[in-house]
Amino acid sequence: MLVSKRPSDNTNWESGVNFPRSDTQQSSVLTITKVRTGLYIMIYKGEDNWFVARCLQLPAAISQGRTREEAIRNIEEAISLVLEDVDEAFEVSSNLEPQWSHV
Repeated sequence: MLVSKRPSDNTNWESGVNFPRSDTQQSSVLTITKVRTGLYIMIYKGEDNWFVARCLQLPAAISQGRTREEAIRNIEEAISLVLEDVDEAFEVSSNLEPQWSHV
């Protein structure tokens, strides 16, 4: 029987998101916002007082800023870069020859 140990940090295993450590901090500054791309981002203040922004639909898109507005600008750029990488990956995979032989 396999027993999985829960992490000591606040990582939510389903979403892969590591939330701020204190519950009061999380409830006072955690916001979810829809950005120009139509995706949702989560913004909270980190331990260093910078605003951290994470895209809920694209775990690879994470950024930060000194202000909330700067964090939003930076996450929008991170989202566009991740989407470019995804587009390039699909282009490459669609151009590959099939790996199986015909019977």
